[in-house]
Amino acid sequence: METAFDQWWHLILGALSLNRDAFVEINILPLGRGLALTIVLVAGVSQAIGQSIVLFINRVRPFRFVLSLGMAAILFVFTFWFWAASIWLVHNAIFNSGLNLQATITTLGLSYAPQILRFIVGLPYFGVPIGVFLSIWSLLAEVTAIKAVTNFDTWATFSSVGLGWVLLQILQRTIGSPLMILGQKLTNLVAGTEVVTDRQKLTQMVISGNIESIDDVGNEVILDAATRHSPETIKRNRAIQLIALGLTGFFVFVLISSQSPGWFSRWYNALEQTLQLAIDLTTIGLIALFFSIFLTPLEALSWWAGWYGDRTLKYTGTPVKEIENPNSISRYVMYLDGINQGSHEYLPQVENMLDKVAESLPDDILIVKGIMPYSVTNKPLTSDRPLSFIWQIIESISLKNPANPIAFIINFRNVVSVAIAADPRYGPIQNQGLAQVIYNSLISFGYPLGSGKPITLIGYSGGGQMSMGAVSFLKYNINAPIEVISLAGVISGNTGAMAIQRLYHLVGEKDNVEKLGPIMFSGRWPISVLSNWNCAKRRGRIILISLGPVGHNGDDGPMGDALLPDGRTHLEQTVQIITGILCQNWEITGLDPQKFITISEYERYKQGLFNQVGYYPIQQRLNPELYHPNYTWIGRLILPSKDERETLKGVRLEIYHADPENQHRIGQVVILRWSDEQWVQNYSKLLKMDVNFSDQARLSQRQGKVHPHRLDGWENVDPLESLAGARPDDDMIVALREPVVIKDTGEGVPVVYIQREPMQISGRFYGVVRFVKNLGNDLFQVRHFNPSTGDFDGYEEIVYMPTVIPNRNGVYSFNNQGVEESPVNSGGWYIYGARNKQGRFTVQAIAPREMFRLSPQRVIHGLTPCLDYFRRDYLSNLKAEKGQMKNVLLSPHNEGEDDHMAISQWREGDRALMMHLFGGIGGKKAELASMKIYFGHFAFGVATVKRDPLTGELRFAIEYRQIYTNNTDGIISGANAWEHYGGDRQWGWLGVRPLCETLIKFSPLTEDYDFDGIKFSPLNAVIQELDIMAARYRVGDGTGTTFVSPVNSCCQDSSQALYSSLRQILAELELNPLIIKWMREHPNHEQTLRFQQLGDLLNTLEHYLTPMGKVRPDWRFNAPKLGDLTVEKPRDTLIKALSSWRTLLPRWVHDQIAMIFLQLGADLWMLRTNQVGGFDPDIEPVAPTYFRLGVPHIKPAKKNWS
Repeated sequence: METAFDQWWHLILGALSLNRDAFVEINILPLGRGLALTIVLVAGVSQAIGQSIVLFINRVRPFRFVLSLGMAAILFVFTFWFWAASIWLVHNAIFNSGLNLQATITTLGLSYAPQILRFIVGLPYFGVPIGVFLSIWSLLAEVTAIKAVTNFDTWATFSSVGLGWVLLQILQRTIGSPLMILGQKLTNLVAGTEVVTDRQKLTQMVISGNIESIDDVGNEVILDAATRHSPETIKRNRAIQLIALGLTGFFVFVLISSQSPGWFSRWYNALEQTLQLAIDLTTIGLIALFFSIFLTPLEALSWWAGWYGDRTLKYTGTPVKEIENPNSISRYVMYLDGINQGSHEYLPQVENMLDKVAESLPDDILIVKGIMPYSVTNKPLTSDRPLSFIWQIIESISLKNPANPIAFIINFRNVVSVAIAADPRYGPIQNQGLAQVIYNSLISFGYPLGSGKPITLIGYSGGGQMSMGAVSFLKYNINAPIEVISLAGVISGNTGAMAIQRLYHLVGEKDNVEKLGPIMFSGRWPISVLSNWNCAKRRGRIILISLGPVGHNGDDGPMGDALLPDGRTHLEQTVQIITGILCQNWEITGLDPQKFITISEYERYKQGLFNQVGYYPIQQRLNPELYHPNYTWIGRLILPSKDERETLKGVRLEIYHADPENQHRIGQVVILRWSDEQWVQNYSKLLKMDVNFSDQARLSQRQGKVHPHRLDGWENVDPLESLAGARPDDDMIVALREPVVIKDTGEGVPVVYIQREPMQISGRFYGVVRFVKNLGNDLFQVRHFNPSTGDFDGYEEIVYMPTVIPNRNGVYSFNNQGVEESPVNSGGWYIYGARNKQGRFTVQAIAPREMFRLSPQRVIHGLTPCLDYFRRDYLSNLKAEKGQMKNVLLSPHNEGEDDHMAISQWREGDRALMMHLFGGIGGKKAELASMKIYFGHFAFGVATVKRDPLTGELRFAIEYRQIYTNNTDGIISGANAWEHYGGDRQWGWLGVRPLCETLIKFSPLTEDYDFDGIKFSPLNAVIQELDIMAARYRVGDGTGTTFVSPVNSCCQDSSQALYSSLRQILAELELNPLIIKWMREHPNHEQTLRFQQLGDLLNTLEHYLTPMGKVRPDWRFNAPKLGDLTVEKPRDTLIKALSSWRTLLPRWVHDQIAMIFLQLGADLWMLRTNQVGGFDPDIEPVAPTYFRLGVPHIKPAKKNWS
């Protein structure tokens, strides 16, 4: 009678193919349950083999290792019993299916058929995804099995399996707990040690290391290997050889058995005996090779488990060129060859390359060759191995003809080693073993531990991955800078990238092998933002170097003799690049540095003479009726040397202009310090911080952005130093704001004391002119404003307005052509600059006069029309308005109000909070914008109504408080005058972007308070908070860099400063009983009413800025988070971004805050320009992207202070 065992393959294949008939048949056939349990036992053995790395990590000895596999299989069967019981209980207690327990065991046992393949999980690198696939396959088999014996539908079956799993967890943690404890004790007993199975603890065990102490290594490398081999070790090696040969013979016997019905056996039996013997030997060899390759991971695992015994490193490598005095070595270089390496001998091309590099290097750099990177014991395939004689034959063929297909057997074996090194399970062991080999080799060649001498690993092809794998462990034990030169390396990216000093990845355009790395290894994928590879790239530790039209190997490879377009051979180029990297000399590499280091726009612009400080004499003599100093105190900041800081206690200032009492000081270099006022000193101390450039800062600098590199490594950098050192050169021209106190110290150098941060400006003098004629050669005839007539009929002169340096995209920040025909020319211009050495007034900055006059082109009355203007009109139709400006006043109070009445509310001396917004550059020379989204830029500032001394009319003087990330133009965070940030012809935006300045006059915020002598200014508090944020931005909270992210940007951090300052004001005043008492006694006083409105503003802003109802912790506590890589903290970044999502886009912030102020009764004066100046047909103004939102609601303060 036929039993289930007779249908073994039929039933198993049926289960594997998810054929429900197989599950029905096994319940009918005799011995069905026996077969099912046999399948479960085999699956248990298979799983134990696949997960045997746990036993290796726990260093279980060989005999106990085999016993442990058996114990694991037995425990697996017991777990199956619990699982079957859980399914049976669920079906009978919940579904009332009447399922028989024996049928459950039999059916589920057959469904374990896919798990017979669990041993494949042990494959390097690919085993993990295969394991996931097998788990899904097993689940589907179990569902199919249950459906076959219950006739449930799919969802009911899934539900029963899910409930069964829940019940299993409960059973294991309750009544099954003693059995699980017993199982663990039995496992420990059989293994002879306490077996650790927790993933984190296993990882820690491996990371804790296996590299011996310095003394052990020192002894090991000088002793003869033969004396260190114990008889026990030799016997074990022979036993391993016999077992391997025995397994090979067994499989050959099965393959050619006469009982086998296969075609191969019939063909084989028909051959002559001699030929049969040859085939037998060949087959045995090939199968043995296959097993040798398949079991490659066992070498590293056995080494870790101590199965090799106490074995010394027989061979520590050979120097490519001898160095007479080891003490003179300045750098150690270890070469790790590609996957075709079978012994310590290299291909002729490799030897030739190493010889050429050694000849090109100075005598203090040692190159070591002969390391076998694919063996944790540096043991070649051709000796001291069970099948070394076969490997010798293969390698001899490979050395004679690397292209011979037989040579690829070595490649395949070493590819497995590369996969092991990349596998997160085996990799730490394999890589640690190689690190020990390199470590021992370094010691043998006299590497002085603790010296910090640099080490370079050169890895070719697979040697690139092996080098990267060893770096982490090697650096941990040597504590020295390690660089890797990857020559056509195939690198996974998940090992070593964050431990290296630098990876130079040399890749040819025709190298199809290297291209497999970014495809096969998920750590190289751009979406793997948290992988070591991408983290290292963001820090600038990985430098990609193209070798041009070069392949992977052979004559077309990097060591070949094929010619490049420039006439050099591939080998010559490779030698030059490697030599240049090792010597830290870029010129030797023959590479174009422009491909790796981008020059900033700031450096490009500085090439223009008119953009250099020395172009303008310090002493200036101008007609005071035509030109007026921009500010009273003007000078150039000079950063002191690091050694001078302690005595200087400030920065230097070269005075360009001073008040009447100090005109004699013009040209002097004085010391600029913070005032001794306590609040000023507190401000300075608050912002002092150590500056140590992060990797991101250095990468950003190489990418062409301006960073304060002169401050790198300084301690306690204060805001004055961060401003003076913000650029590479001492070219920061600033105005000092009152009060300015100058004292003579008696030491010959006067000291100037200030209370506020200096403001960045352009030019020293300004005039008011209209352009009359372009005379050519950048000379323009202008006519000055005549205050007597109020028109441009004054003195005529010729000014010099040099053509600016274009940016990389060929865009000129200001175009001279047609400026005299500009739509705004009739209203005149403010021109800012100074006389050059030829005595000609040179225009450095420019501003349309009508933009700043208190003479609006349009006045809009009433709240609804004002809101509609914001929601629909103010940035519409920009292309048609190119070259024009708009001056619009919004008065929300009364639709019938007279225009003059609305204008008259703005008086001399009044101040307003200013919001700045700019858009994008479109047209033929459009700036790069992803998906045509122009985010724009946002900033706060302050505008003051002043009387212009040249025209006698009221005008706005605008100061920005720029919160600006490090950029290529050299724009620096801090106080910026409008003529510098907006109007500077070289560095400003007037001529290329649409600009919008929104001035907010809201008395609760912009007017001061005086509660019986207790005075404070909310606007000053806001400005000071913005100054604090700007100072933090200049040094990136000590990292040297800032960049735009979902949680840090111009609009996010400006909004934070506004919110923090208002919150702090109200908190301080609420705690002042005298102010609270005053307001209660004067409930109807205008100050009390204004303060109540200030509370309404804060409450509304808090509701708007914190949509999740909770203030971000970094906002509340001003946490120093600038310079953080937010992409590497996705959870925190997402939470913060959601907590302040309304401040993500500049135009959102601008429009929403403006509409909040309008609803609270504020007057808004809007000043807009659209690429004003000369006409440039290649660019167009683009409005910043905006996703329409409704009008924000006002949230009155709950507290009534009156």
